[in-house]
Amino acid sequence: LIDAEKAIDSDPLLFTEFNPYQLRCINKFTNKPNMLISAAPNGIGKTFVPVALMGAIMFGSANPLFAGAVFKNWPFPKQLRFVSTTVNVSDNEAFQTAIQMLWPRGEYRMKRGGGKGYYSEIQANDFTVDVLSFNQPRLEHASGTKGLVVASEPCPDKRIISENLARLRAGGIFYWEMTPINYAPYAKDDYLDKGGLFDEQGREVGTIVAVPGNVHENCRQCTKGGQLDHKQIEAVIASYPYEEREARREGSFMHQAGLIYQLYGDLNEINEFPKYHQECWDKGKYNLAHVMDPHDRKPFALGWYAIFPNDDVIAIAEYPNIIYHETHSTNDTVESYRAVIVDTNKDLDHPIDRMLIDPNFGNTPKLGDLTVKQLFARPCLDCKDAKKEDSCGHRLLYTDPPDSIVEGHMLVRNAIGNPKEDKRPKFFILKPNCPNHCYAMRHYGFKEEKNPDQRGPGTQPLLVHKDYPDLVRYLYNFGATYREPSGPLRLVKMKKRGRGTHAT
Repeated sequence: LIDAEKAIDSDPLLFTEFNPYQLRCINKFTNKPNMLISAAPNGIGKTFVPVALMGAIMFGSANPLFAGAVFKNWPFPKQLRFVSTTVNVSDNEAFQTAIQMLWPRGEYRMKRGGGKGYYSEIQANDFTVDVLSFNQPRLEHASGTKGLVVASEPCPDKRIISENLARLRAGGIFYWEMTPINYAPYAKDDYLDKGGLFDEQGREVGTIVAVPGNVHENCRQCTKGGQLDHKQIEAVIASYPYEEREARREGSFMHQAGLIYQLYGDLNEINEFPKYHQECWDKGKYNLAHVMDPHDRKPFALGWYAIFPNDDVIAIAEYPNIIYHETHSTNDTVESYRAVIVDTNKDLDHPIDRMLIDPNFGNTPKLGDLTVKQLFARPCLDCKDAKKEDSCGHRLLYTDPPDSIVEGHMLVRNAIGNPKEDKRPKFFILKPNCPNHCYAMRHYGFKEEKNPDQRGPGTQPLLVHKDYPDLVRYLYNFGATYREPSGPLRLVKMKKRGRGTHAT
């Protein structure tokens, strides 16, 4: 038993089983491509592979998988690099966990850099591995010649990848593994789709190898070397939004799709209330919610929503009644918005059940030290001029909803429905009254940047046409379920008023 433990400690790779995806990566690496890109799903063991490759290069192994010349006699500089997210290189995360499993115990030394929360240099035999994060300044990636650079996960800054590629000037291999989804689209556009590395004259000067994967390749019931239970894999896939499931399962790129609400469409837009909702409307059996997204220069986005006893939500009114995505400035003031909101609420003549505001800009000082939310909570100027501040009925008291983007997107996606799964919509937009809602929900997505490489390190892709979708997200984050109404009710009808269109 002791001898067996010693054997495992001295050559862990000999006793390691790899799943089919990992075997493909190892085999492709053996051929010494200039660049190996693996776009594969989470949970398939992506980081495990380059750590195993580094171990085979530095320590060797009796495992036949690592019998190739590239492992027996490493032909490139012995300075290696691993670069990833700060989390991924931290203690007890993927990189360090794989090292402890795959490298011979006691055969390497690690040290932390000044002020860094992770081991930033590893020495073994004649090899050195420096460890960097994507968040470090670009110039810190520009130091030294390397023989192998491993990039783990999509890097938001293309310049970081370019700097690391340049470290291979004496020959070497760039190994990049990631679960891309909507991030680092340039990996596909600039590298995978081109199929090679080309100089300014268009001549191919390097090879690029792609290694895809499917999460089921890491299923212990389905494949040799699998580590996850089949039911566990299925449960994880089912937890993803429908439109992301294939990309999550295959680790493929979604940036060309780009839209946040891909299943939103004609079924969510109505020209008039369906029979059930009209009957509830006529009887006053609905809640009213009002949501505001204030801005600094462009117009505030305002929305009103009816919530019915079956928890269906219909956007019934919006302001302003202009082509919002073409408008970049406004002369409206807090008082003019207050007038619109007060008049609309009065015309609706139904209790406003919840009034919500963007928790970010709504709490940002706009006039002196007062926030937008505080300005609306003050008496209006007319009452103040008339010295009726104490009795002013035009104060607007807003509540901050939760601001989770991920959870909000998921809640709205569930409400949008999915015809492929026979799941009816729970969210609708009254199209004649809310054209800006309709346009924004159809176009809300990641911005296609002309120069994504100019984006700063650590930044995420920008979202466009987000104002009205944000209103909907705030409502669902806060809670878009029906509550028993209170107060006097009266029959209402549709009415168009000024620049805003609403139901009265």
